[in-house]
This record gives sequence, structure tokens and C-alpha cells, in this order.
Amino acid sequence: MNILKSHKKGIIFALALFVGIPASFANEPNLCAPFKHNSLIDQSLVSSMLQAAERGDLYLVQPTISNFGFEVQSVIGRIEAEFTTFQGGISLQEPEDPAQGRTLVRVETDSLKTNGFLVRQMLKGSEFFDVRNFPEVFFASKELRRISPTEGVLEGDLTLRGITKHVVFRVDLSNLDAMTIKSTEVIKIKATTTIQRSEFGMDAFPDLAEDDVDLSIQVVAARYAN
Repeated sequence: MNILKSHKKGIIFALALFVGIPASFANEPNLCAPFKHNSLIDQSLVSSMLQAAERGDLYLVQPTISNFGFEVQSVIGRIEAEFTTFQGGISLQEPEDPAQGRTLVRVETDSLKTNGFLVRQMLKGSEFFDVRNFPEVFFASKELRRISPTEGVLEGDLTLRGITKHVVFRVDLSNLDAMTIKSTEVIKIKATTTIQRSEFGMDAFPDLAEDDVDLSIQVVAARYAN
């Protein structure tokens, strides 16, 4: 399985990211609420994100113009899907700051959408996302590392079906000037990676769908104002 690529290559997994944030999430004391006191999330990271909000370095994802999707090759062709309900954010400071790019993302699995009722129900069922028992997916990262002026690497922990694995996203930073981040109010980030669904307990029907899943995020995020 391959999750999230854009333009027919996959739905983009852009991680600039307090993704899809409802209005209540953007106001204290509810900021970071889905992540506070959550055993799956390093609480020092939550504290860091709240400190970024106080400094004005936190960006909140705009849900209506952001996208979190995935793709997988199957015997019936390429299956494309996306999640429509998600929350998240990313802190961005000066390029040399070690806290650059700290990220938290939460996705509601029941918001999965795809063409075809039967495919959608299968993906939501116990063999795959098992939305009844695992209603949330989390991604947490402590650093966004630039490897070129237009590309970065975002390493972190992805928790899916209660299983946490280390993943690495390749991030398109062509729309993000590292030298002018302090004056940037809106950012655009795209990120992609490939995971193996079997590593997250989704090993059903290996003859019907590939193990590789392309994940992709495309996010537009706005600076949080206290």
C-alpha cells in the first residue's frame, strides 16, 4: 500500500501541520487538546508546541484547503483515498533552531473517503484501518531537517492501529523560504512517504493489494495568533 500522493502519483502528505483544525482547537485552553495527557504522544513535544504558540512560531493547518490522503495498487487498479477530518500543527523558527519543524498530527480514521462503497467499507473494516477499535492515527516529529534549499526530511513516529513505527517523510519546501520564516504568515508544505501496511497489522489479502502504501500530505497553514 502507498498512502498520500498528489496528481495521480499519490495524495500529498504535507506536514506543516496542525492539520484540519476546528475553530475551538485554535483557542486556549483547547490548543493541543487532542494531544495533552495522551500516552501515545511525548508530552515534552506538546509543551514545546505550546511554547511555540506563545512565541508566535506555531502554524495551524487550514482544513478546507489541506489534504491528507493515500494510494495503494490493487488488482482492480490504483485505489485512492483521503481523510477529511484531521488536526495538527507545526512550529517553525529560524533555520538553525533545533526545535525547527516540530509537528503533531491527529487523523480521524472514520473520516476516510474513497470511490466505491464496498472499497470504503473494506478499508474501514477490521482487516485494514479498523475504525471502530482504532479511531485515530497520530504522527509526531521533533525536527524538520533541510537537506537542500527546496527539500527537507521530517522524521517521526506514526501510530496506526495502535502500532507505532518510525517513518521518514520527504518534504517539498520550495514554497517555504527559510530566511524569511519570521515574516511569513501562511505556509505551504507537501510531504510524502511510503509505508508497508503489514507493519501496522494490515496484512489481509496480500494477493489483492500491494504491501506498499504511499502516504502524502498537502497543507496550507496559518500562523497562530494569541
